[in-house]
Amino acid sequence: MSASPARRPAPMRPVPMLRFTDLRQATGRASRPVPRSLPPLREDSR
Repeated sequence: MSASPARRPAPMRPVPMLRFTDLRQATGRASRPVPRSLPPLREDSR
């Protein structure tokens, strides 16, 4: 029963959300909330 709560998709959802806030506060730019995610996304699109 301990593996059930530990293997929950709950920690996976807050992980990306926390990163977005961390990037926004670290860069301090509201215009670019995901400057690090932009470069990798562009390469995938091209």
